[in-house]
Amino acid sequence: MQSENQVILNDKKRQDRWLSIRVTPNAGRDEITGLRDGVLQVKIAAPPVEGKANKEIIEFLSRRLGVKRSAITIVKGQTGRNKVIDIEGMSREEIIGKFKNQISKIKNTDKNQKWLERTKKTGKKKVRGRRPSTSSG
Repeated sequence: MQSENQVILNDKKRQDRWLSIRVTPNAGRDEITGLRDGVLQVKIAAPPVEGKANKEIIEFLSRRLGVKRSAITIVKGQTGRNKVIDIEGMSREEIIGKFKNQISKIKNTDKNQKWLERTKKTGKKKVRGRRPSTSSG
């Protein structure tokens, strides 16, 4: 007899809804930091103790996607940073599309973006470190 997890893992229809995520627990706040090679990068403020981070991931994603918490399931990676989640009622493309919009908004207000705009205006890049000495010998 197969366990419930084995049935879920073998279900091809559900696999179309799966999304890989990489979680960084103990962060300053809950946020989506990017999408690399199809893996959603997520920072969570909760510690990875007694399932607190997993609960926070589900709550955070449900708020961001506008779905019920019961619609989100962690399929793989209960105890690791790399997880596979299943979101009922949404395809992988819909999920990534929603997060791409949110990621682009985050990056547009990023400090790096402001720094890039400043350097474009002045034409100079800020160099860190010591200045070269002008005195000889």
